[in-house]
Order: sequence, then C-alpha cells, then structure tokens
Amino acid sequence: WAASAGRDAKKLATCKVLKGKADALFAKGLFEQAAEGYSETIIALGDADEYQCERVLCHSNRAACRLQIRDYGATIADCYEVLSYDESNVKALLRRAQSLEGMERYAKAAGDCREVLSIEYAGGKGLSNMGVKARECLERCKKHAPEQRSIPIPVRSASSSPLLAAAPAAAQPPAAAPAAADAAGKPQKKRVQIVEEDEEPAAADKKPPSPSTADKGGESKPILKAEADDGKKKPKTFDEIRRENDHREAQACKERGNAAFKAGKHHNAIMHYSAAIDLVDDDVTFYTNLAAAHYALKDFPNTLKMAQQALKIDQNAAKAHYRKAQALEGLGKLSDAKVAYEEGISLLPASEQLRNGLASVSARLAAQAGAEAEALAKLKALSNTKQQKANTEAQAKDTAQKASPQEPAKKPAAAEAHVI
Repeated sequence: WAASAGRDAKKLATCKVLKGKADALFAKGLFEQAAEGYSETIIALGDADEYQCERVLCHSNRAACRLQIRDYGATIADCYEVLSYDESNVKALLRRAQSLEGMERYAKAAGDCREVLSIEYAGGKGLSNMGVKARECLERCKKHAPEQRSIPIPVRSASSSPLLAAAPAAAQPPAAAPAAADAAGKPQKKRVQIVEEDEEPAAADKKPPSPSTADKGGESKPILKAEADDGKKKPKTFDEIRRENDHREAQACKERGNAAFKAGKHHNAIMHYSAAIDLVDDDVTFYTNLAAAHYALKDFPNTLKMAQQALKIDQNAAKAHYRKAQALEGLGKLSDAKVAYEEGISLLPASEQLRNGLASVSARLAAQAGAEAEALAKLKALSNTKQQKANTEAQAKDTAQKASPQEPAKKPAAAEAHVI
C-alpha cells in the first residue's frame, strides 16, 4: 500500500483506511458488513493495473467473508479474480473448493483440493493448516463422489509452486516494471505474488503427509500419476476459457450494479445485475442483488421472484431467505415473511439484518393481532348493545300491555233486515 511511480499516494491512503475498517469488521465477525467494506475498497481502487495487487488482495479477503456467510457463488467469483492473477494461491483454491462443496459440485471441489495438496507437498515442509483443510475437504468429496478416489494428486516441482501460506502478513506494493522491452517495444509486466493477511492461525504442529505419499526413505512426495508428466501444464479448453471470461465479465457487471445501487440509481443497477445473470445464471449473489434493487423500487413481486430463483440455486443462501422475507413483508404476507426470516436465521444466526427483520415483522403481527382482537371486541360489544336494546324495548312493550285495562270485545252489529 506504499506509493511509488505511477501510483496515487492519496488514493492509496484512502483505500488503506477503507480496507482497515473492513478488516476490523471481519475481526468482529460482522462478515456481511466486512464484505461491503472490501467492495468499497475495490471500487475506490479502480481498474488501473498499478493497483492490481491491492485490488486482488481485497478480492481474496472478500472471498473469506462471503464464504463465512455461505454466499458460495460470490466466493467463487472472487476466487476467480485472485486465481487469474496468481494461479497458485492456495487460499483462493481452498475457498473455491469449500464453496463448490457447499454447492454439491464435488468433482470440481476435489480438483481444487488436489491442486492445494500438490502445491503444499511440493514445498517439502508437510501440510500447513490450509493443506489439512484441503485434505479433509477432499475426503468429504470422495464420500459423495466415489469416482474421485482413483484420481491421483498431480506432481509439481518445488520451484513452480510457492507456498503463499508461508508468505509475510503484509501485502507489498507492486514492483516497478523492468526496463527491458519485447521485440514490439512494449514494456514487460512483472507478475507480483499475492500476499494477504491470514485470518486463520497457522497450525502449531503441522501434520505430516499421508503415509501413502511417503517413499521408503521417509521423504514426503505426492502420489505419482499413472502416466509420466512432462512438467507442462495442460492447456485450458475453449469452454473453460469461455467460462472464466464469462465469470470475470459477470463480476464486473455486478460491481457496476453495486456502484449504481449505492448511488441510488436502482434502474441502472437492475440493468447491470441482469447483464451479469445473462453471463452466469447460477450465481446466487446476482439474483439476491437484483432482488435488492427491485425491493428498493418497492417492486415486491419481482423481489420475491428473484429471491425464489436464488433459493432454487442454493437453499442454504441466507441472503436469499432475507430477500424473500422482505418481499413477503412488502406484500403484506406477514406470517410467511416471519417463516422466511426464521429460516434465514437458522442458517446464519449472527445476521443482524435477519434478526431485525424478524423483530419488525413479529411486532407487526402482534400489532395486527391486537388490532383484530380490538375490532372483534368492539363488534361483539356493539352486537351486545343492540341485543340489550332490543330486549329492553320488548320488555317495555310487554309491561305497557299488562298495565293498560282490557276492553271488552265488540259484538258485530246485527244485519238490518231488508223488506221487499
């Protein structure tokens, strides 16, 4: 976060303060607010290459926040940003694996776990805390996807797999570009290793690798592939490249939507979030953000529709339950809204938004029940009053009839005789 040639010192200082506030929120366990803080920092940094190191660091920290609140789609998107810059970042690989596991995409999760273990074993120092978590995640995935048991951990050379978990805690500013230029005269960009604060304490005693990975001499080695590996990385397929590009562009659309939302331009935000969904239609965050934009415009039916779509993708998305509850409350379906809030709290008990929403809708239900009871009591009292009045009038009539003397009944007059 230090200023250097081509980097605005004032801008970096402002962004460092924003990131510090997000770090403090993360330390308090306020993960939703911390993620918003990192988002503000990313927006403030802008898209310039000079700030890529700091920007990717914020993506990595935001992924940690989103993983805590089980926002798996958004976590994966942030991990893509980190891995597009540093493909050997074990934290990003592990977080993406845990998110994929949460989405029950066990084969892909297992692949990321194997990458983490490959990098860790190549370091020659056994497994770190991150490596242990990756191994545990891999074993869980194997239980759900038995076909993954036969796939070996890829071999890496130690020189090609730096262990980022052992890196210093503070991020360093990007180094100046080298003076050398290529044949076309364009300056070569120097790749800077991503380093971030480790929110998880390192294991005091690192566990040794699995016995199956140790050779006879006791030296830790990864499981060998069935076929010889020439050390070259397998090129990505066209579909993989397209998916990565789509995720990257969708994330950019989402960031633009976030900026528009914060500026109060909710119609523009809807446009950007919809564009993100057109690119990647299985990201829960895109739908929950779109629901938030509709809710801001008091478009409760579309808010509910987007929240329900998010829940189709991930039933454990607490934010989707929150948006659903907001929509139902706006539609006046308070009992259903209360159920939705309770479902969200069961997934994320620490969420202040969910708890405040539940308290609000519970108060409205209580007030509604009180008003209904009061109206019923008034109606009953009015009915009783009318009945008493009718009874009083009937009693008075009976009394008046008994008090007056009875007159003798008159005899009919005799018909006069007509003589012809």
